[in-house]
Amino acid sequence: ELGDVFQQMVSRIHRRSLLVIISDLFGDVDQLMKSLAHFRHANHEIIVLQIWDPDELDFPFRQWTQFASLENADNRHLVDPAQIRRAYLDKLEEFQAQLTKGCNRHRISLVPMTTDQPYADALATWMA
Repeated sequence: ELGDVFQQMVSRIHRRSLLVIISDLFGDVDQLMKSLAHFRHANHEIIVLQIWDPDELDFPFRQWTQFASLENADNRHLVDPAQIRRAYLDKLEEFQAQLTKGCNRHRISLVPMTTDQPYADALATWMA
């Protein structure tokens, strides 16, 4: 869990720092925000480049598709995208809203980007 990793890092960074986190941030939003809040309380500035595959945002699948977990190769699901598309996009929107709200509350810069977008462009967006 990403929140656990951040909890371990907090005690190792002693000087005020700019932390650039590159992740999809999938996981428990409350735990993630709690962990990131520790960095903010230690006076660190945080930029999160939230990485999305364009297909995760658009869910363009039309035919039966097998989805596999990157974390667990045995976790595979064959689904009809038409049956789950709306529910998936609703959950994704809810997840993103929670994440955005938490980042705003803790003054964390959240910069969503896609895998087909250069990192430099995302950083330039944040700096503008």
